[in-house]
Amino acid sequence: MEGKEGWVYVLTNEAMPGLVKVGYTMKDPAIRAEELYKDSKNGAVTGVPMPFVVSYRALVVNPYQVEQAVHKLLEKKRLNEEREFFSCESFEAIRNIRDSTSIKFEESKEDVDKRIQQQKELEEQRKIQQQKELEEKQRALAAQQEVERQRIAKEKSELEEVHQQEESFWRRLLMWFVVFFGLFILSFLLNRT
Repeated sequence: MEGKEGWVYVLTNEAMPGLVKVGYTMKDPAIRAEELYKDSKNGAVTGVPMPFVVSYRALVVNPYQVEQAVHKLLEKKRLNEEREFFSCESFEAIRNIRDSTSIKFEESKEDVDKRIQQQKELEEQRKIQQQKELEEKQRALAAQQEVERQRIAKEKSELEEVHQQEESFWRRLLMWFVVFFGLFILSFLLNRT
């Protein structure tokens, strides 16, 4: 299948709002959508309550590789590793298809370009907001660090003052001891003579 053209598609289902199926096929995606709704052998309706709708289809080279690339991009939104269903809007899946390959032909049921542009703008706004929040947190952290630095400097200054007072006390005590001892010795010597 390397180098062959095929379709990458996005299917939606009225019974599964907020979910899309991203897949590939070498035939018309409408046939694939029908196969998911009806049993191909006997034409009976499968366990899906409503038919799938082809929201988007793109003719690409190497559709399997494109499908796999899109699945990887949407991996965090995948509901089940064994299925190709993702919890996202169809325009998000379409955007990832467009970002993954060159498209020879595409067809969509909705105004995808407008929705993708809105999503990009929202993402940009979120980035700007996150940057502002990060800067605010950094300013708050810097302010906290400054308060902490000042507290430590004050404690250090107070400790130095206490240390100096203690040192002064011991010097005075030693001086009085020397004076007292000197007087004692002088008195002792004077009494001896």
